[in-house]
Amino acid sequence: MIPLKQTSKEEMVSSDRAVPWQNNLRILWITELLAVLGFGITKPLLPLYVRELGAQSEEWVRIWAGIVVSAPGLTMIVFGPLWGTLSDRYGSKVMVLRAALSAAVLTSLMAVAQTAQHLALLRVIMGVFGGTVSAAATLVALAAPHERHGQAFGTLHTVVFIGGSAGPLVGGIVADYFGYSNAFWAASGVLLVASIVVLTLLREPPRRERPSQITAASTGSSQPLPRRLVAPFASVLKSPQLLGVLGVGFLLRLAEGMAVPIVPLFIESISAPGARVASVTGVVRSVSAFFGALGSLGTGKASEWLGGRRLLALLALLSAIGYLLHLVVDAPLWVLPAQACTGFALGGLVTVLRISLSEHSQGGQEGTVYGVESSTMSVAFAVGPMMGSLLAAWFSLRLSFLVSAAMFLVAGVAALALKAWRE
Repeated sequence: MIPLKQTSKEEMVSSDRAVPWQNNLRILWITELLAVLGFGITKPLLPLYVRELGAQSEEWVRIWAGIVVSAPGLTMIVFGPLWGTLSDRYGSKVMVLRAALSAAVLTSLMAVAQTAQHLALLRVIMGVFGGTVSAAATLVALAAPHERHGQAFGTLHTVVFIGGSAGPLVGGIVADYFGYSNAFWAASGVLLVASIVVLTLLREPPRRERPSQITAASTGSSQPLPRRLVAPFASVLKSPQLLGVLGVGFLLRLAEGMAVPIVPLFIESISAPGARVASVTGVVRSVSAFFGALGSLGTGKASEWLGGRRLLALLALLSAIGYLLHLVVDAPLWVLPAQACTGFALGGLVTVLRISLSEHSQGGQEGTVYGVESSTMSVAFAVGPMMGSLLAAWFSLRLSFLVSAAMFLVAGVAALALKAWRE
């Protein structure tokens, strides 16, 4: 019985390795398309859903919109790196499944939320188990040959932005014609389908050997448990290249996050009385995500031509211009070109950052690196929306766009000054 069991295990591993990496990534693209579609259905609706659950004042809506949007980032700060380390130990497929399935369950509970506080609590819990894109990035880094990482990450983020372009449009229409709760039920169903695809079709890619010093530090039985848990992060945090890329990425995500809860409320403020704001918001966000897909699609080649930091600085400038355009628009129609500009830039920015992280990651540490990235991104998404909503509540909606534009410019200058960035 023992030899039979060992042979079975070997055959299983051999079978996994025999699966072409392109086929496995195609399944991942489908998974991420569905997952981001599900998230996209509800994300632009959150500030409007807060109002639907009971508004006490306009300032109250703006503040709670920021809290609800920020909520997952508070817990992902802690749990993002933990899931990344577990991915290195136990595989990336289970991490993609964990993120998609938990999102399906929690989104269904949001459909029956009674207050903004209930919604915020569920969003906090979602941050504990979330992170589909980070989990998918780890799987891409493991599955694709190193020389194909630019193409693979470009395709991943193109798929992400395509899903993001369809989701808001679907969500806005469903919310306006069938109610906000039904939009959350629809999103939950799409996320459940994504979970089933992961469970039945996605294959675990072969894991790479970890550097011996990292493996010894993180698994040695003589080390205390807290030190063994921290060891994988220590090597990441000691790398000036990784710290530089993570720092620039944090500034970019902070600038982006400031505008997330503001855009729907801004569209509402400049819309005609009685307008279907959810549908209009969905169209605007869909346009932004569509151009994000276009921006992501050509980033791999553009990065090789211009170099990572120069391309990132150029895209940061373009994003700043897009947010500055929000200062002069006075009708929802004119928000479209401004959002197209910011969406195109963001699509390229995210892809450049992920490619750079992959280039600086040691073998076997991909999950840890993207887990740390998830944590820094979560800090930005926890702080950014709250900053934007407080500026909107205390001053004006347009001031949030101005500050966001300034932060994109700072991030671009920081990228140019970062000598450690690999060209």
